[in-house]
Amino acid sequence: MPIIRYSYRLKREVAMLSDEEYLPVQQALWERLAAVKEYRVEHGASIEVAQRNVHPVSIAYYERLTGQRLVSVNDLYHVQNSRYGSDCSSCQKPLRTPRAKMCAECGFQVE
Repeated sequence: MPIIRYSYRLKREVAMLSDEEYLPVQQALWERLAAVKEYRVEHGASIEVAQRNVHPVSIAYYERLTGQRLVSVNDLYHVQNSRYGSDCSSCQKPLRTPRAKMCAECGFQVE
């Protein structure tokens, strides 16, 4: 079950996915990347044009699972809970990574 947590990269609270929940999203992101590459080869298009013309299945999966709509398919790279660390003891927001020594939001130094 997704948990609501702050994402410093997205600058808002979002539903974070467990590693198991994130696997289908990750697979869909890889498939989209391959489809964008294929579209560029077939049509001689720029990355921007190819991205606009390849439907992001992964974002629809995330919305069905969480009930939240993300602004961009790129936001999906920031909703895997295990990529973040524990909550900062000063501001209560997640640390940038599990190994972070400083809070990216408030600058608090972690022991």
